[in-house]
Amino acid sequence: FKLIRIGLIGASIIPAMWVFSPSYAYLLTLQVGSGIVWAIYELGLMLALFGVIRDEERTSIMSAYNFASAFMVLAGSYVGGKMLTLI
Repeated sequence: FKLIRIGLIGASIIPAMWVFSPSYAYLLTLQVGSGIVWAIYELGLMLALFGVIRDEERTSIMSAYNFASAFMVLAGSYVGGKMLTLI
């Protein structure tokens, strides 16, 4: 759970850092750091899930999780695209 905690703290701090500089190099570095922080969070979440889910249920639960995650990305992209067409 330490990785999840580190990821959540980093993910909550990084958005506030966007306002400090308009420099391209700064923003690029911040974006890379943001990706690293989210990767740490995702790794911690996966390790926690693997530790809790029984071996015989792991495939079906992880398949459902990945499907739900991909569906939400699709739905968010669709809704965002529709909102942009209204502007």
